[in-house]
Amino acid sequence: MLHVLFHAGVEAFAFPALRVRRVVPFASLKRLPGSPDAFAGLLQFRGSPVPVLDLSQLVLGRASAEVLGSRILITALDDGSGLGWIAESVRDTAWIDPSHFEAPPVRVDGAPWLGKVACIQGQFVQCVEPSELLTDEIRELLRVHATE
Repeated sequence: MLHVLFHAGVEAFAFPALRVRRVVPFASLKRLPGSPDAFAGLLQFRGSPVPVLDLSQLVLGRASAEVLGSRILITALDDGSGLGWIAESVRDTAWIDPSHFEAPPVRVDGAPWLGKVACIQGQFVQCVEPSELLTDEIRELLRVHATE
């Protein structure tokens, strides 16, 4: 299965490429006052506003750095609407056989979105499950956005 590889700080992650519609350069976003920290703002994409979440904020508790290689991954929600994810240092894609991913030997209750790990070129890469990253607060925000 093809994965988009990115970093949040020094940690490496894999995002299933089947869920990614487009990878676009980092762009300025329209921040919505009072929105959760993980909600980075709205991206103007092909004439429509697309909500964008910050993967580093969700994974590490800090905003993504605007570094060379930062990108926005545009994915589709169940209802077909778009959702963007800021990812630091998007560097590559990789075909990773699902059998190479293993459950980590510990379970972190506060991070159900963390999937299995694989060792790729001597570095652990953790698969991120996008649907699990959506907290109730963000789901409500997206639901409100979709109905407006």
